[in-house]
Amino acid sequence: MPLQRRQAELAAIATQIFTAPAEARSACLALLAEARLHFDVPVFIEAARQLSLIEDQLGDFAGAIAVLLEAQALAVEFRAYQQMPLILEQLGCCHYSLGHYPAALQYFRQAVLLCGRQAELQKTRALALIGIGRVCDAAGEHRHAVRMHQAACQLLQDSGDAYLITMAKINWAVNLLQLDERAAAQTLLQQTWHESAAAGLPHHVAECQYRLAQLARREQDSAQAELLLEEALGTLTTTPYHWLEVNVLAEWAELVAEQAALPQALTILQRGLQLAREDRFLHLELRLLTQAARYAQQLGLKLQREEYERQAGFLHIQLHDHSVPLPQLDLSGLEALAVD
Repeated sequence: MPLQRRQAELAAIATQIFTAPAEARSACLALLAEARLHFDVPVFIEAARQLSLIEDQLGDFAGAIAVLLEAQALAVEFRAYQQMPLILEQLGCCHYSLGHYPAALQYFRQAVLLCGRQAELQKTRALALIGIGRVCDAAGEHRHAVRMHQAACQLLQDSGDAYLITMAKINWAVNLLQLDERAAAQTLLQQTWHESAAAGLPHHVAECQYRLAQLARREQDSAQAELLLEEALGTLTTTPYHWLEVNVLAEWAELVAEQAALPQALTILQRGLQLAREDRFLHLELRLLTQAARYAQQLGLKLQREEYERQAGFLHIQLHDHSVPLPQLDLSGLEALAVD
């Protein structure tokens, strides 16, 4: 395959990442093999980035990490240092999705520092700041997270990149929800929903719907929450995004459980558990197992409750062996990273 055709294939894959990720994955793996064969480092690095975005929806993070580490080695060998921040940022995303927060934070920090104030790396810097904001959110440092996402939005405001702008706004809105600033969060999510729909980003539409459903539950508007969750699941039929689908199912199960329909809630939750297990979303699986044990206890299903608790205990040990407790994360010096 000549160089021009490989570049055209990159462009074709980019159009499928969020609408047909399974097909995009097949094409991307084939392109990676072709680029590797011809030592086409720029194409390999971009294809590795694309694969990471694809697996963020489909769940093979280990495969994405392996390819990104190969891209990192190639960037060093062929002195493609300008591409290093992009690779580090995507490595951070993969480790974040796996719940490896210390590693994720380290990769995101490195990416921001390497980007510096270089105009051509402004988008990558913004993405890394979003990543740091997500880690802060996981650590309960929501005001730090808001600062990171505000800084990212400021960097992106003139970029015209709808995907990155809506991503930053969704994360910002999530942090506002965590701080119970409900009116500001609702306005931002509704705005981002419309922007995502106009830009053809159904996975971001679905996340806005999910977050607004969470807000509706806080406001004790069960009917609105149910409507929004149904809309989110409907949107996800057009674009596989398993991490979000698991979260939507867990939220829906809680809503149904509140309506005293516990058998239905447990059935819904079991669908989410199956997806979490298939894609190895271990932290999500642990949360859903704990939720399922609670439902089983309320239903008087002693053996099921004990089995869920046994599985949750095993997962807790497994995750503890591979991560640092959140309070031990080094969050010092973050404000300096956010300064433009």
